[in-house]
Amino acid sequence: MFQSFTAKKGKKRCGEKLSLLQLAQGSVMQEFVLKDEKKDGGGSGSAKSGGALFRISFVVYFEELFVFQLRFVLWKGVGLIAADTPKKKKRSAKSEDLESKRKAKIEAAREAFKQRLELKRKQKVRSRRMRIRG
Repeated sequence: MFQSFTAKKGKKRCGEKLSLLQLAQGSVMQEFVLKDEKKDGGGSGSAKSGGALFRISFVVYFEELFVFQLRFVLWKGVGLIAADTPKKKKRSAKSEDLESKRKAKIEAAREAFKQRLELKRKQKVRSRRMRIRG
């Protein structure tokens, strides 16, 4: 923070240094109290702090961009379980239930069709006998 006077070079009143590592490892919400480094009567700016000059608060947002490619060479896995195994079991059980219901429905329709054919065949035989006797 610089203090400027008209037509004169600005004088440093306070400052804060923070490395990127400290910023990245710190909280998302950052707050600093900047203290007056100027000694009574105009010192050389030598960190002899006076009272709090002001407080600065800000929120830090990092956007992480990863551009990389993984190459698996000579690797093996032992005893691996898929992350969606319980879901697959439920899905397979549900699909088996649906499949068995579908098969039962098809079988019932076939039986009904066979019964209708048998009934029609018997009716034809009766009608022939009736014509012959007639």
